[in-house]
Amino acid sequence: MSGPQKNPAKYPAPETGAVPDLGMPIFWLVAVFAFFWALGDWGLGGSEGRWAEVSREMLLKKDFFHPTINWEPYFDKPLFSYWFVVAFNFVIGSLGELTARAPSAIAGLIALWATIRLGRQLWSEGVARLAGWLMLSCFGVLLWSRTAAADMENVAAITLAVAWFWARHEKPGFLTYFVFYLICVVGAHTKGLPAIAVPIVAIMPFVLREGQWKNHLRVSHVLAGLAAIAVYALPFLYESLTRDTAVYASSGFELAWRENVVRAIKPFDHKEPFYVYTYYVPELLLPWSLLFVAALAGIIPAYRKLDARTRWLLEAIAVIFLLFSASGSRRVYYIMPIVPFCALLMAVYLCGHWKTKLREWTVRVIAWVFVTAATLEILLAASWLVLSMANPELLTSLSERLGLGGYQPPKVLVLESLLLGALALWVFMRARQPAALRIFAGQREAAPVLAAGTVMMAGFFACQMPLMDVYRTERPFAAKLSSLVHGLKLPAQNIAFFYKDSTNLLFYLGVKGPVTVLADDKAAEKFLASDIGDKIVLSQERYMEKLLPLLPEGIRESPFVVQDKFPWEEQRPSKSNKLCAWVIMDPAMKDREAAEKGESSQNKENGK
Repeated sequence: MSGPQKNPAKYPAPETGAVPDLGMPIFWLVAVFAFFWALGDWGLGGSEGRWAEVSREMLLKKDFFHPTINWEPYFDKPLFSYWFVVAFNFVIGSLGELTARAPSAIAGLIALWATIRLGRQLWSEGVARLAGWLMLSCFGVLLWSRTAAADMENVAAITLAVAWFWARHEKPGFLTYFVFYLICVVGAHTKGLPAIAVPIVAIMPFVLREGQWKNHLRVSHVLAGLAAIAVYALPFLYESLTRDTAVYASSGFELAWRENVVRAIKPFDHKEPFYVYTYYVPELLLPWSLLFVAALAGIIPAYRKLDARTRWLLEAIAVIFLLFSASGSRRVYYIMPIVPFCALLMAVYLCGHWKTKLREWTVRVIAWVFVTAATLEILLAASWLVLSMANPELLTSLSERLGLGGYQPPKVLVLESLLLGALALWVFMRARQPAALRIFAGQREAAPVLAAGTVMMAGFFACQMPLMDVYRTERPFAAKLSSLVHGLKLPAQNIAFFYKDSTNLLFYLGVKGPVTVLADDKAAEKFLASDIGDKIVLSQERYMEKLLPLLPEGIRESPFVVQDKFPWEEQRPSKSNKLCAWVIMDPAMKDREAAEKGESSQNKENGK
């Protein structure tokens, strides 16, 4: 059962010598920095609150099989993505932004390792290293490895399963098949069934073309598949047996079918055009999109002359692309599993001999873009620093003219921009030195752009983006609201969201019970009229027109806590998701407080 042999001459490895090769240790140090530096230093955004809040409620209720948000069933994502967050809670010792994002960062490292393993096994050490650097500096990888979600866990499982196949495809047996399917099952329990479908679809072109499918028709293969199915079903089975159907109607099996099969065939949301991935994939591959296009243009015409493994790589990219395009439900992060294979293709292209002039031209264009961007970053940052000392009034005037209301970026952010721009230019110029060439697989053309691209991309996500949290206001709003709630000692049910709750805010409030969600005007009227003591009502600005007439007249135009808005946000349409909170004091409580104050005053008078 022999597979095609790799060609070391066509994909050369880095030169080795008496000097220790520090290429991979440096790579992993950069990767850990890029994924983990300041990982918990900015507030939750987008859908991150789902993973944080579900995990928080699991820990509060000691129930890890029936996920909820605001104590309502929420089985939209499989269990393992929450369990990983819970596990890191015990490792780190607290549940916060770092804990929620750490599983994605670890998954990013695993995906990198599996990609490098594939490159080393199928082509050469040079291809492996280049693929690692290309993938590490990709926009999509950096973004989702630093986000509380299940997407990088999905990518890690898929890439790891394919790497396992190539490591063991000549050793068929129960262990080979079972581990392959077990990796897929773990991925399926983090994101969904694509973690099973994508690895199988990806390896199928090689298995069919090389006639190896006959060697895999084994009893051990069937037994391993059945064992993996049993492992996949166990959490759902336990969840089903322990579920109180009167309280928790959601079924893990049903929702897995709905989210993965029904959504693909008859999409109920995420309905984007079938061609959307033709620009989503380049978006994920930034800043290497042009290099990927050049790689396709250079390699596809030579398809018939390719070695079997490079031919397989092209086919794997094609079938993954077609699989996700065929699904009726499409989002940019759905097709993230294609990124490791694209990184490998670009690395093969850089190490190969296809259309050398096209490759050189492409690398030069990318180099020009990086040098221009770094130079502009230095000039802008230096100009701002000079003006901030020489003529701060001019900076304020410019900010106002730009609609920024006089706001200035934090000085530390400007300094970081200056340093990162200078560092990018420095490594760009030094990357052709022998020591640097060893790190970047001896690629004299590509080493400068890989070095500069890594500095600029990793520097932005790890250093600059966390500082921009000063321009996000949800976490400060939540801190004010939490202080108010604890000051008033309000139970959770006395806090109400009008029309729609916020998972991020629920997490930050940290209440130990379900808050009230007012689904319509009647529910709001009933809640406001209820005799339950002091109350807090929250609403996004987009719903305020409907809420204000329902509130007591004296407080309508003066919410107690308001989420801050910056001048550039004021210019947006009125349908904002900014939050406001009103405190409705219980009249009986007011009367009691007034009576107590009067009694206290009377006692003081009598004392005199």
